[in-house]
This record gives sequence, C-alpha cells and structure tokens, in this order.
Amino acid sequence: MCKKSYREPFLPSGSTEQAMRTFKSGATRGTEKGKLDFEGFFSPLAVFTYAEYLDKHRLQPDGSYRGSDNWQNGMDLDVYAKSEWRHHFIFWAIHRGYVVYEETTSDGAVRMHLQTSELENKHPGWKRITIKDALCGVIFNAMGYLHELAKEDPPKEGLSDVGNIVKFKRYTVPFDYIGRNNVG
Repeated sequence: MCKKSYREPFLPSGSTEQAMRTFKSGATRGTEKGKLDFEGFFSPLAVFTYAEYLDKHRLQPDGSYRGSDNWQNGMDLDVYAKSEWRHHFIFWAIHRGYVVYEETTSDGAVRMHLQTSELENKHPGWKRITIKDALCGVIFNAMGYLHELAKEDPPKEGLSDVGNIVKFKRYTVPFDYIGRNNVG
C-alpha cells in the first residue's frame, strides 16, 4: 500500500486553507482544491482486471488482433447500449446465483445458457462466464458510450459538471434534461 504522507502537507499551526501548501521538505505546491483526483477515483486492481479482460478480447474471429484503442474509432450508441444490457443481465444472473455459459455455434452466433448450478458434464464449446468478465463488459460498454457522448461535447478548460448545471469560472449555464445547452 502507498503511504499517504504525500497527500498531507505540513501546515503551520493555526493556519486554515491556504493558496499554497508547504511540505516538510520545503517544497511548495498549490492546493488540491478544484483538481480532479484520478489517483483516488480508480482502483489499480479494478483497472488491471479490466485491462486483462480487454486484452483477452482483442483476438478477432479471423485470427488477427485489433488495436487496444480500436473502440475509440467509434461505434453506434445502440450497439453499446444493447451490449451493456447483455453484460448487465449476465452480471445480475450470476449475482443472483445462476451459472452462465456462452456457446459459439458453428455459424458464428453466440448463445447464452443460464443454469441453476454448475454443470458436471458441460456441453463441448460452452464457456463459463465469470462475474468479473460480466462487469468488465458493463464497464467497456459504459466507457464506449460515454466516450461517444464526450466526443460530441469535449470538455472545456475551467468546466465542472455539477448535476444538471455546468459551471464555468465566471458564469453558470443551465442545461436541459439530455445535457445539451438550451440557452440561446
């Protein structure tokens, strides 16, 4: 585990929030106020598991490997939404105690099989889906969907999303229910 001392700056006694932090070493930096904490928002274990899942799924039916960022070229939102539902359904079924298998048929179709218990003599070609794989599928599709939305309206400097209100450094602009600017 990491030591958290780097997050806890030395502040002189009696001081309140300052524009600058001074560390025991004498180094100074601005405060973390208003800065996104990517280190704290993500779990290294979850990100590693997700990367393993994505790498495992780079192999294409023709035997070639797609680039790791291939998905960023874009896919239809309906494709992401339908795939997210399938992965969420699998997650939910496993969470509820079912065992889920996937079968690729001779014509290339993929079928899902729900069982109430582990099969002792599972059918040839059936692959058990894990709850981790189901969750990674949910994350992939949510990430892809979000990526497509973000490409439509890229972030601007000084922008922070707070509920349905987007605040800029000097003024506030209301947004409608789908997040598109409805002002002027």
